[in-house]
Amino acid sequence: MLQNVYRNPKAFFALCILVITIFYWIFPDIMPFHQGFAFEGYTIYKPMAKDVHEYLIAHRMNSYSIQRIFPYVLLHVTFKVFGIAFSDFNMILFFQVFQLGIALIIIYTWDKLANHLKIGLPGQWIGYLSMLVNFATLKLDFYVPFTYDRLAMASGLISFYCYLTHRPLGLFINAIIALTIWPTALLFNLLMLLVPATEPVPATRNPWLSRIWATGIASAVCGLFVLVIYVKHIPGSLYMAPAVRPLLPLSILLIGVYLVYTQTTLAQRLFPGWQEIIPRITQLLRPRLSWLYALGIVGAYIFLTRYLGDPTHPYLTPQQFAINLTYGALQRPAQSLVFHVLYYGLPFLFIALFWRRTLQAVTRLGLGMGLLFMAVLIQAVNTETRQMANVIPLLATLAALVADGLSPRPKILGITAVIAALLSKAWVISLNYFDPDYEKNRQYISNE
Repeated sequence: MLQNVYRNPKAFFALCILVITIFYWIFPDIMPFHQGFAFEGYTIYKPMAKDVHEYLIAHRMNSYSIQRIFPYVLLHVTFKVFGIAFSDFNMILFFQVFQLGIALIIIYTWDKLANHLKIGLPGQWIGYLSMLVNFATLKLDFYVPFTYDRLAMASGLISFYCYLTHRPLGLFINAIIALTIWPTALLFNLLMLLVPATEPVPATRNPWLSRIWATGIASAVCGLFVLVIYVKHIPGSLYMAPAVRPLLPLSILLIGVYLVYTQTTLAQRLFPGWQEIIPRITQLLRPRLSWLYALGIVGAYIFLTRYLGDPTHPYLTPQQFAINLTYGALQRPAQSLVFHVLYYGLPFLFIALFWRRTLQAVTRLGLGMGLLFMAVLIQAVNTETRQMANVIPLLATLAALVADGLSPRPKILGITAVIAALLSKAWVISLNYFDPDYEKNRQYISNE
């Protein structure tokens, strides 16, 4: 029986997700704050889901929040078409069913992508574990169901699938939709359109350019931190844990070392030698239909954020983002890695433990995916791990390729699955029991 389970990971994970979802339908563990709608869901997206015209057309939404409206517009249209009442219960239930559907799409798409890449069973299992067995998928999506993170993961996975299977039209369509799902999807999808999946990594290397690039990136990021803390003396947000100020220099140093090392070693795989640079750039700039797709996406983004959205009242200014990034990254030394592992689990562990094998996997996937990975490693400085939801499929793919190269026995995969489950907190029956205000909130909701 265990052999049959091992040979059918798609069916196994589909069944697991279905069982876990049904369990939380019967024994819900939903954040009591705002009756389960939580923060932005309650203040921004719940009113819009009820009345799209009023909150999206008559009164323009800010340019940042409008980039996440897709599931809420879908809810509105569905309820209108089928005459469903816009009650809190119905809206939460819609998202619970919706999240299940998205999980099944992730399972189906990963199966297709893994088969295309000829990833063996060990790699397939690691891919499923990376995307599905983590805190975000097994706990937070049930605790705060009225959200879009799992949809962002599915959207990113579909983009990678279309890219690696040479479907530029599919990538374009998904990229247009992704503009209303996740803000950073624009940059990653543009990169995939502009760098064909058939473009291999360079045959030559450029150590000097690699070092210059890595030093420049590390200097820019660490320079931002120094500017915010020691030059401008800007305090952190009241909603963030206070930083341990004596350890701030160590935190900055560790991030600098991390960026220099990862960017250098990766750039040595991706940046061509001096004699190869001009031919490679010329090759990338040749006329292709993908350029029109890219222009179409940029045009759609401008329309969404500048005309449909309201850019005059920014929800998150660049200055505030810089402050959040600075103190989020530096509160404790090397806390980004800890947060990422606790939130999404296995892919970060695999990449950290098997860095050299990860570089080999990047070489196999080509220049475009390598450049995407380079951008993700810079983004990983940010401790708000959920902002990486749309690129987790890329990390899962790399982890899967690494696992395939290791050829672990099923027993080792079983132990790995147990570790992933422990990290996911799936064994915690109710997160609400860890909330000191849970009983007070529950009584308040009952009185309401």
